[in-house]
Amino acid sequence: MRYLHDLPIRRKLTVITILTVGGALLLACGSFVGYELVTYRATLTRQVSTTAAIVSRLSTASLVFRDPQSADRTLEALLGEPRVVSAAIYTAEGDLFASYQRAGAAAPPSRIAVGEGPRDTFTTTRLVLHRPIDWDGGTIGALMIETDLAEVTARLRRYALIALSVLGLSLLVAHRAAARLHGSITGPVQELAATAEAISTGRDYAVRARGAGGDELGQLTVAFNHMLDEIQGRDEALKTSATKYRLLFDAHPNPMWVYDPASLAFLAVNQAAVRLYGYSKDEFRGMTVREIHPPEDAPMLLERLERSRDDLSRLDGLWTHRRKDGSGLDVEVVSSDIEFDRGAARLVMATDVSDRRKLEAQLAQAQKMEAMGRLAGGVAHDFNNLLGVITGYSELLERSRQVDGAGQKRLEQIQKAAHRAAALTRQLLAFSRKEVIQPRVLDLNEVVGDVERMLRRLIGEDVVLVTKLGRDLGRVLADRSQVDQILMNLAINARDAMPDGGNLWIETSNARLDASYLRTHADVRPGSYVMLAVSDTGHGMDQETLSHVFEPFFTTKGEGKGTGLGLATVFGIAKQSGGHVSVYSEPGRGTTFRVYLPIAEAREAPVSAPVEPSAPPGGSETVLLVEDSDSLRPMIREVLAASGYEVLDSADPVEAAGRARAHPGSLDLVLTDVIMPGMSGPDLVKVVRAARPSVRVLFMSGYTNDAIGRQGVLDPGVHLLQKPFTTEALLVSVRTALDQAGLPRAE
Repeated sequence: MRYLHDLPIRRKLTVITILTVGGALLLACGSFVGYELVTYRATLTRQVSTTAAIVSRLSTASLVFRDPQSADRTLEALLGEPRVVSAAIYTAEGDLFASYQRAGAAAPPSRIAVGEGPRDTFTTTRLVLHRPIDWDGGTIGALMIETDLAEVTARLRRYALIALSVLGLSLLVAHRAAARLHGSITGPVQELAATAEAISTGRDYAVRARGAGGDELGQLTVAFNHMLDEIQGRDEALKTSATKYRLLFDAHPNPMWVYDPASLAFLAVNQAAVRLYGYSKDEFRGMTVREIHPPEDAPMLLERLERSRDDLSRLDGLWTHRRKDGSGLDVEVVSSDIEFDRGAARLVMATDVSDRRKLEAQLAQAQKMEAMGRLAGGVAHDFNNLLGVITGYSELLERSRQVDGAGQKRLEQIQKAAHRAAALTRQLLAFSRKEVIQPRVLDLNEVVGDVERMLRRLIGEDVVLVTKLGRDLGRVLADRSQVDQILMNLAINARDAMPDGGNLWIETSNARLDASYLRTHADVRPGSYVMLAVSDTGHGMDQETLSHVFEPFFTTKGEGKGTGLGLATVFGIAKQSGGHVSVYSEPGRGTTFRVYLPIAEAREAPVSAPVEPSAPPGGSETVLLVEDSDSLRPMIREVLAASGYEVLDSADPVEAAGRARAHPGSLDLVLTDVIMPGMSGPDLVKVVRAARPSVRVLFMSGYTNDAIGRQGVLDPGVHLLQKPFTTEALLVSVRTALDQAGLPRAE
């Protein structure tokens, strides 16, 4: 009844008519077929029972005298009964005594239970009768007769077919009758209701109801159409406005989304959000705002959402969000209340400030170092004046010969301390970039060659020193003594990081720092440089230590074993020469310092119009990118994708191995960092090559080539891209790794 109540009038009348007529016909047909079945069953049972009684009496003598041949002849008389399929006579023990079956019929069972008395068994195709054979007051055997019911089955099928035909014809007639009834009585009302429903579901206010004459229904239709005219005008104005909210939303360069304040479910997102977060629009619609926040921020998120009911601005500000790949990003959020799909919602615009915050941190660090440099320079200047007084008077005292033997020794100690203090002062001045220098054009290969012998004596026999000097090295404009000081300080630091011995590498090469490098290094100028790298296999440094490594007087050595000015001096010299210093280190993996000094020719060349560089090589191969740095990986992915490559990227090497196995298409190159948490780059390559033996490999590392190779991390001859690298160096290295592996270049 509930179903009929919800149906429209037209369907309700049709259903009632069909149910009434169909129910009556089905009842009649069912009664007729049931009667036929019961009647035929009773008749057939009587006929077969009569035949069974005759066969039983004729078989009594055969059983008494144990004459199976006579029993067989008795059963052969059943040939005249076409419906009998098989028959059998059994002894009192239930053993088969004699049998008969038509061609193609199954043989009777070899044994039955005789003492169960008369019984009949009906199936859809067979009637089986069991009758006992009695003699002299006892049961001496049993008779089984199986009858074919094919005739009755065929008859019932004919009856059913006739009944269904009559039923279908009757339902058709009933349907047409109901339709005529609807047309004459409820047609106008139904037409008006259908028009209203079409407008409600399709939101098409251009639809109009057809006229129904001059009666009350006609007047209602005219008023209804007039109302639609007014609604259509307002709807067109709203659609125009909404089309402009929507275009601005979709085309906005910043990520934007709309969510339900009650359930926190995403209702809509723009394309910028899809690009930044990595989720598709369909995936966003199945998520809540909570899922783009790290789990540890859940309490703060819920608290600010609760407070935002009274003050929406509490949701604005800086947040840490999480991309689909698990990487984090810093965003600045602005939100507002809106109406969306006739309900209350909130519109959010997010600005990615990850790079800005990194640059702000670097700028703050640079400002701190600048302030410390000014302080150190001022202290060194005043301290130099005091040292001048000390050394001057001590020399005068020494020349006056007014000091005896014991006093002379004390005077020598005062002078030695003053000289050491002067050396410290020079280091402070180098850090503050106020030391008086005499720059000249230098070949760093010559400098390394001249200092190498002294360094071998300095670092000791348990440290192996290896130099790798670049070819066609550019010249730099620097103070020779300062460059020597850089090499000495870095070599001493490397030696101290390897108390049990190890390897020390000094390398030189040309380098170019472009805009991509500047995105994460705010204090660097783009251009051509000569790189001087010093690497060791020592104990390495963690991130906390690295953040203070260039600060003056910061040291990890024991008391009395270091001034904390060595690396500060290196930093100051590089800056004073217009260069830059970077450090790459991990605990237990050694350290690499890179000093970049500007090429002298590049600095002294006349200004000319910029020359457009040739397009770096690209391709269409598939690259698996594995890099745990959340700031570097998106940049690499963007560069490769812009050059035509298909990129599968991951921050987790274990996840990357699974993606490599599950990727349905080809996989041409694995571009991976060497040292990562959980699994190293070489171990990842072994796992990937187990499933894809022909895949090519390009490693990335902040360590130098020789440093990586001689530590045993990578096999000799592998492709290695050193960090930091330019975008051109990245694309050339990727193309080289693919082409040298024998793969055709994709134009």
